[in-house]
Amino acid sequence: MAIITISRLAGSLGDEIARALAAQDGYRLLEPADFQEAASRHDPELASRLEHFFREEGPGFFERLFFSRPAYLSLYEALVFELAAQRRVIIMGRGAQIVLRDVPQVLRVRVVAPTRRRVLHLCGAHGMDPDGALEFIREHDHRREALVRQIYAKDPEHWRLYDLVLNTERLDEQAAVEAIRLAVEQIKRLFPLEEAPPALLALALGKRVEAKLRLEVQGARHVSAQGEAGGRLILTGSVPSRKDRQAVEQMAARQPGVTEVVNQLRYSVFGYGG
Repeated sequence: MAIITISRLAGSLGDEIARALAAQDGYRLLEPADFQEAASRHDPELASRLEHFFREEGPGFFERLFFSRPAYLSLYEALVFELAAQRRVIIMGRGAQIVLRDVPQVLRVRVVAPTRRRVLHLCGAHGMDPDGALEFIREHDHRREALVRQIYAKDPEHWRLYDLVLNTERLDEQAAVEAIRLAVEQIKRLFPLEEAPPALLALALGKRVEAKLRLEVQGARHVSAQGEAGGRLILTGSVPSRKDRQAVEQMAARQPGVTEVVNQLRYSVFGYGG
C-alpha cells in the first residue's frame, strides 16, 4: 500500500484504472465528499466553495477564489496533506501531484493516450458520438490544464511532476494496475511508508497556520509557514513592518499544535509603523 496521485487525460482510462486499483488492493479512492468533510472542520465557507473545485470549473472561478483570498489555497493544501496522511489512498487530479511533490512516499502517476484512442473509449464506454467525444476531450483537457496553470503556474504535462507515465494506447486497465503495483513496491523499498504520516501532518499544520495568518493578520498575505516534526514552525516571506512581523509570530505561536516558531520573515524599514 502507498499514497498515490493519478492525473489523467479525459478518456485515457485514468478513472477506470484508479477504481480498479482501489477495489483490488484496498485503497481508499478519495471522493469530493472526503475533502468537503475535512474542510468543514476548518472553514465551512471553504467547504461550500470546494463544491465548484470538484466539478473542476474554469480558471475564472479560481482567480476569484484563490487569488482574491490566497488563504483558501493554503487550506486546500492542508486538506491534501491531512488526507494523504491516512495512507492507502488514491487522490485523483486537482493538483495533488504538485501539492505532494516533495513527499517521497507518494507515487505520482499520469495516464495518457492518443486522442484517437480516447475518442474510441468515450464512444464505447459512454455512448458518445465521435464529434461529441472529441469536443468533450478538448474542453475537458483545456479546463484541467488551465486550473493547474492558474493556481500553481505549472504545466500538468511536464514529466518532472510524475514518477510514472502510462500510455494506454496499448495497455488495458489491468496492465496499468500491474504497472502501478510494481512502482508502489519500489517506492516502499526506497522510502518507508511509516515515515510519511508524521511528515504529512506537520506539513498540514504549517498550511493551516499559514491560512490563519493570511486570513486574520493584516499584511500577512505573503507569509508562508512550513511545519516540521514536533510542532516546529518556520515562517518565511515578507510583511510590511516590524510590528507586523511580531504580530504574525505571536499569532502563529498561539495555534494548536505549534510548539516552536522560527521567525525568518523579512520586513521593510520604510513600512515600520511602531
